[in-house]
Amino acid sequence: MEKKKYFPVPLAAPALGALANKKITTLQQLARYSEKEIAALNGIGNNALVN
Repeated sequence: MEKKKYFPVPLAAPALGALANKKITTLQQLARYSEKEIAALNGIGNNALVN
């Protein structure tokens, strides 16, 4: 079974885990947060923010 992709860019497992922990699974949900809020999540690094 193919894993459903929610984000158009490839993200590392730690970044995906950090988003999943906050129940963020779509770009629409992600857009509700500021870059500063996302950067503060454990598992989100510079590469995830640049993508």
